[in-house]
Amino acid sequence: MPPRGNRAWTHRLLVELARQVPGGRTDTVGTLRYVGALPANGMVVLISDLLHPVDTVIEHLRLLRGRRHDVLVLQISDEAERTFPFDRSVVLSDLEGDREQFAVPDAVRAGYLENRQRHFDTIREACLAAEIDIEEFVTHEPLQNGFRRFLRRRQDAVRSRRRRRATT
Repeated sequence: MPPRGNRAWTHRLLVELARQVPGGRTDTVGTLRYVGALPANGMVVLISDLLHPVDTVIEHLRLLRGRRHDVLVLQISDEAERTFPFDRSVVLSDLEGDREQFAVPDAVRAGYLENRQRHFDTIREACLAAEIDIEEFVTHEPLQNGFRRFLRRRQDAVRSRRRRRATT
């Protein structure tokens, strides 16, 4: 969508996001590579579960920042991914592929949650170091609600920085 700075554009963006239907395998790195070739000084919003190799994703996000894009990363997580609440053995299915993994929750919960936390902490720290905004959203909340809240919080931070600069 061509960039605009008004409420009608924001509404159109949210409508377009709501109309998207997931399907097939995700090619986040290929998409970031494609977006990186677009003219500089744009806004890039990555909406992803971020379950990709950390180094590859961070490298492409940094390249976008290097081209003076304003980069926002919205990490989408299911509540079960965040808490691993299972109390019985489960078969976990890869929704983008055909892999399945049998898991005994009591045996894997602590390690899973620790690895997940480490993975996302690494991404978050790299994003913040590169001046990339990042926020986690959970699937039980409508994306547009979280996105509006995120953009409002971000706009408040920009206004606050401008006020501080004006007083110095």
